[in-house]
Amino acid sequence: MIWVWKQPVALKRSCTRCGEAVYAGGGACKAMGHLFHNTCFTCAVCNKQLKGQPFFTVLGQIYCEDDFLFSGVHPPEEVCNSCGSSITDLVLQAQGKSYHPTCFRCVVCRQELEGKPFAVDSDSRVYCVIDYHR
Repeated sequence: MIWVWKQPVALKRSCTRCGEAVYAGGGACKAMGHLFHNTCFTCAVCNKQLKGQPFFTVLGQIYCEDDFLFSGVHPPEEVCNSCGSSITDLVLQAQGKSYHPTCFRCVVCRQELEGKPFAVDSDSRVYCVIDYHR
């Protein structure tokens, strides 16, 4: 049996870019946890449609690979929340902040916490589990 839709059926969500309803069979894609019409999921510079293509995001803008690499669009410099220096290598992200892996330490015992369980107090200070429970 073949079913034919006489009217578009709205999905439960709307397009992140334009805010209009997204319809089943109307050409949509999901990226970064958001729903877009295919015609709305485009590069901020050249407007190329990006469904199924590599893309990059910087400060909420979406870019095709060429424009990201060759138009001078680059993410802002990462700065370590602990030492304040630029992070040019591996970035450790915790609690929405960036750290050098060697700077992500317990505020009491100074143990490095990369890849280890940790706790955060109400002032956003990072602790190893043992010192947090003392």
